[in-house]
Amino acid sequence: MKVADYIVKYLADYGVDDMFVVYGAANGDLIDAFVRTDNTRYISVIHEQGGGFAAEGWAKIKGIPSVSMATSGPGGMNFVTPIGNFFYDSIPGIFITGQINSRFMRPDESIRQIGFQETDIVSIVKPITKYATLIEKPEDVKYELEKAIHMATEGRPGPVLLDIPLNIQKAEIDVDTLIGYDGDIKTKFDEDIINEQIDTFLEDLKNSERPCLMIGNGVRLSGAVDELLELGKELKIPMFPTWNALDIVCSDYEYYGGRIGTYGGA
Repeated sequence: MKVADYIVKYLADYGVDDMFVVYGAANGDLIDAFVRTDNTRYISVIHEQGGGFAAEGWAKIKGIPSVSMATSGPGGMNFVTPIGNFFYDSIPGIFITGQINSRFMRPDESIRQIGFQETDIVSIVKPITKYATLIEKPEDVKYELEKAIHMATEGRPGPVLLDIPLNIQKAEIDVDTLIGYDGDIKTKFDEDIINEQIDTFLEDLKNSERPCLMIGNGVRLSGAVDELLELGKELKIPMFPTWNALDIVCSDYEYYGGRIGTYGGA
């Protein structure tokens, strides 16, 4: 199986039934792989930035990491703005960029570029991703995919980026010999402290004369939107959504109190 086919199939089997792409010379093998699976489809957008923002909405609705693909150079650089949005809004997403053939990559930083549209996209996005790497060996593809999903979803969610040279995309691999990622490293919480904080919150809520709730994006990330809205109806107190929760507590909600924060109401 080709690496490109393995990537698309793996993500499709994970549950990503839509992927947002802009075709280019450096990611052609990845796009071609869509014709060999029925479990997902590619959505061809006009611009990588638009595709990234569409993927953000998809991730919010689906509750799992979204996938966006772009070619090398300007294709990947057009991802920078949506990647930043994923990062600061804590949205899980996997960004995949094509890269020039490994043998054409610059040997050191004294040379700016050898191959067509060669760009060190990994270094560009590292400050705004949870993980970004160049896949240098075909046999690393399973490890890097599993690590990417783990990093995007574990703890505080966010974006990851995988940069894949053309020759790696085209390489044949033996799936049965691939080594996966050991994702046993998980964020740990002290349940005793959390329970104490919950008890304190409930006590403060009961003693409050004019209680209200401020709602943030964490409600969505924890999958508790329905429970929150039910809680509001039970308590009958106003809720004030932050910018990222405007579609959780909407203006037509019975106990909507208005927006707060930088974009709050007058």
